[in-house]
Formats: sequence, structure tokens, C-alpha cells
Amino acid sequence: MITVIARWVANEGRGKELETLLSQVAEASRTEKGCLNYQPLRHSENENAFAIYEQYVDEAAFEDHRNSSHFQETVVTKILPLLNERYVDVYRNI
Repeated sequence: MITVIARWVANEGRGKELETLLSQVAEASRTEKGCLNYQPLRHSENENAFAIYEQYVDEAAFEDHRNSSHFQETVVTKILPLLNERYVDVYRNI
């Protein structure tokens, strides 16, 4: 199993827009065959800070997610330009 913890910080004042787009990505991602969990989170004190907790059955499923049309069209094209910071950590079960 692959677990991904992504931390994103939107440019000042863009948090609501990021939340809307992230909700769309979450909905589409949850329908992917190899996606076990896709949970976006918004920081309780910083309205521009988000985390995404993702789990996939294996590396192939994670790659399928990254290559999906909704990831490419929404994350790459629309979300990345909104971000001030982006961290993605990928973990494997031990």
C-alpha cells in the first residue's frame, strides 16, 4: 500500500478557490479503481493551508492517479498556479 501526505499552502486570499477545486479532485479520485482513501483537510487556523491524506493499493495505482485526466486538468493546470508552497511525502507500508 502507498500512503501520500500532501501539504499545500495557497497564495494569500486563494484558499476558498483551492478548497473548491480540491473538493472536485477528491470526488473524482475516490472513484479510481486503486484509490483506497482520498481525504482533503483544511487547517483550523490558517485558511490557506491544506493537507491531503491519500492511500492507494500500490505504486501503479498512485501513478494512475497522477496520470488521470482529473489530476492533469485540475491539479496541474488549475491548482498548482494557486500554490505558494507544496510538499508531497510518499510512504510505503513496513
